[in-house]
This record gives sequence, structure tokens and C-alpha cells, in this order.
Amino acid sequence: MDLYRPANPRSRGAGHYRRPGTSASYCGRTVEAKPSAPMYLNGVCQLCEKGEKRDRIAAEQTVASVAINGPSLAERAHVRYCLVGTGRRVHYSTGNDDTMCGREITEYTDGLDERHDMLCAPCINAAEKRAYARALAAASPLAAAAVGYAATVEAVDAEREQANAARLDRVEADAAASFAATTNAVDAVEHAEQTGAAIETVEDAEALYAARLVTEAEATDGTWRGKWIGEQPTAPEPIIVRVGFAPATLDRIHEQAAADRETYRAETDDRIAAEYRTYGASAPAAVQARIAARTATQVPDRRVIEGVIVSHNGTTPGTAPKHSTDPDARNALAALSPLRLAEVTDHTDIAAQPGEPDHAPAAWGFLIEPRGHGRIALYWVEAGHYVRPDGEPFATELEIGADKLRKAGWTIEPNTRRCVMAWRPE
Repeated sequence: MDLYRPANPRSRGAGHYRRPGTSASYCGRTVEAKPSAPMYLNGVCQLCEKGEKRDRIAAEQTVASVAINGPSLAERAHVRYCLVGTGRRVHYSTGNDDTMCGREITEYTDGLDERHDMLCAPCINAAEKRAYARALAAASPLAAAAVGYAATVEAVDAEREQANAARLDRVEADAAASFAATTNAVDAVEHAEQTGAAIETVEDAEALYAARLVTEAEATDGTWRGKWIGEQPTAPEPIIVRVGFAPATLDRIHEQAAADRETYRAETDDRIAAEYRTYGASAPAAVQARIAARTATQVPDRRVIEGVIVSHNGTTPGTAPKHSTDPDARNALAALSPLRLAEVTDHTDIAAQPGEPDHAPAAWGFLIEPRGHGRIALYWVEAGHYVRPDGEPFATELEIGADKLRKAGWTIEPNTRRCVMAWRPE
């Protein structure tokens, strides 16, 4: 490593090692920009010598991954080399187009070379922690499940960020197209009312309106029909048309058009809200206001159970309010502490699909259902559902919950996939 003299030296003195990428030495002095010849130096600064040796040993250990001919840090941490801008430092990335030090990458590379011969220190520290976590995962199945779950979360977050914009754009485009169709239907009904045509359905009104638009376009685009019509006088004689129509027919068309608009608006609002909930976002305020106004007058159908008195209609964490005093459920909740618990009501159905009355999209966490005689069923619920969209169970989360119960003395039944069946300790 080159030696440097302090800036503006007054006499011949000790040489200093400069920290890479800075103009200061390891001992804190500002040094000259160019290395100094040995004839102008008198020894080496001890603080700089110790600092340079410490960094050199750390770099050698990083490159060699502590073991000779062993896997590199990138291999142990399962990360990729990448570059940022025109800098000379090489960074680590988990493959999500960001470095481990939080910067956006420019391109991926195969490692160090003559142009890029230094590694980013924050990336090294983050990679060492990741490698340590993977090493622990290799020794512990439960830790491996947690690491795999964390990697899945990282990948899903990256995919969601890329898919959210495209999904929302598509929803807005569909809504715009549907709104244009509804506007055309309203214009068609108004045209039918103005012309006094005897029509029965909205489709008939749209067909009449489309024929009028086509006729106008052909007359103005120079087609054979336009040539046949020719130029019209500037002040044509008024034509009086007397058409008889039944007021009941127009009233029925008005009612049908209004009902169609309300139905379409409700379906569009529900579809937009469901799309936003799928990606964990809040629907626009206008959409939420229309849904609230519509559902305020609707009473959802509930299952009627004769002879049962409902004493609680709120929410409780981890189990339904009707099971909140069950000793098996309370004992299991204590064993799961401090894991996340799902907030549910007595009507929550974790098998219900989005849009159904008993679906609870806000429920997220562990849910316990007592089965009697010391036996309980443990579920992991996300967005109100106990399985993934593809029908597969949340295996990692269920294994974590089973491990907590097992440590508390519960007996876990084997060969269960979508939930954990456990028996309370004697």
C-alpha cells in the first residue's frame, strides 16, 4: 500500500496510509493526493500501520471466506455481485434490484476485476449476517423455515411492487371502459326519448343510437351515402313529426336504466375494493363511501340457530368471542404468546370467499378453534383465508405455531396439512 505525507509538510516525517476512497489517513490527518517517494519519508505512522493491517486482514478473510478453497461470502450468503453507477466498489444484492446497503443497482457482475477491485463495507456486514442466519438454518429445521419464510417475503414484496402498478392501471382502464359503456347507454336512452321511438330495452336504444352515429359519420366522411344526400339547404323547412308513445314504456325504460346504472356502479366498486384489498392497500375514499352507503341499508343473511343466545358481537384476538372463555382456547393462547393473533367475530368464516357476508379480509394471524376434551385446531389466517390462493397451506407459519405449543407441553397430532391438531397437556 502506498505511503503519503501530510498535506503542507514542514519537514521530513513519518509516512501515512490513506483510507481507501478518502483523503484522510487512518490516524485522521489530511494527506497529499499523490504517494510520496521513500526518500521523503522517515518511517511509518504506527496508528496508520495498525489500521491498514486490520483492514487488510479483514479484506483477506472476506475474499477467502475464512477457509482456504472454501465457499466465498457471496456463496455462503446466497447473494449476487452488482455495480452502482460508475463507482469502483462492488456491492452485494439478494436479487431484488437493490443492493444490501439500500441503493439501486445498475448491473450485475461476476465479481471483482481490475476496474472494480473493492467491496462495499455495509454490504459485507449485511452479507455476513445473512450467511450466519443461513448457517443456523442449516443446523435447525425451525430456523430454516423462518429463513425460507423471510426469503419468500422478500421475493413477494419485490413482485408485489412491480405488479401493483400494472394491476391498478388495469383496474382503472377496465373501470374507464365500463364507464364509457354506461355513458353510451345513457346517451342512447336520452336519444330514444328525444326521438320518441318505441323501444322496449336498453339494447334496442343502443342499437338505434349506433345507427344514428353511423349515418352521421357516413354522411360527413364522403361515402356514397354522403354523396347521395348532397348539400342541404342552410334554412330547411321545418318537419313536424307526430309520434305516439306510451308513458308507461318510457317510465319502464327509465327505471331499467337507473337499475342498470346502480348495479354496474355497485359491481365496479366491489371489484375495485377487492383488488385493493388483495395487495394490502386501502380503496379510494369515494369507493368506500359508496360501498358504506349501499351496505348500510342491506342486512346480510345470517344463519339462524334457535335456542342460542348471542352474548357478544364484537371481535376477540386468536379465537371467536363465543370461545373466549373456553379453558383449552385460553391455555393455547397463552402458549402462543407473543405471536400475532387474528381478530375475528362469531360470524367469521375462514373458508368464505371475498365478497361473501362472513368473509373477514382484516383477519391476519393465528386462530384457535376448541374441539372439546382438551383438543384444539390451530389455523394461520391471511386476508381472512386459512390457505394460500393456490389452495396450499401456510406450512411455515403452522410449523412455528406447532413448535410454540410443543414447547408448552402440548401433544401435536401427525399427518395434518391445513391446520395443527393438538392436545392439551394433562
